Amino acid sequence: MEDRNIIFEGGSYFLNSAGLFLRPWKELFNPETEDLTIAPIWIRLYSLPTKFWEEQVLEDIGNTLGSFVKISKQTKVGRYTSYAIICIYLDL
Repeated sequence: MEDRNIIFEGGSYFLNSAGLFLRPWKELFNPETEDLTIAPIWIRLYSLPTKFWEEQVLEDIGNTLGSFVKISKQTKVGRYTSYAIICIYLDL
């Protein structure tokens, strides 16, 4: 269970440039009939002044666009200065 939690909470995963959406397995899962209603997406917020790069401000922006999930590690450490990156759940 500890390893499972590390994987699901560990952050964004990609295969080449395509994002992978990981969810816990559910009994009787059928990929042909599974209907995705929400999906996590990463959003780059270009031209956002760095004074707004506070966790609460980014969370509020995320909740305005969808349902806030998290702030990227790159944004937290200031790796990129031209945009901030947040993850939200978007209603499809």
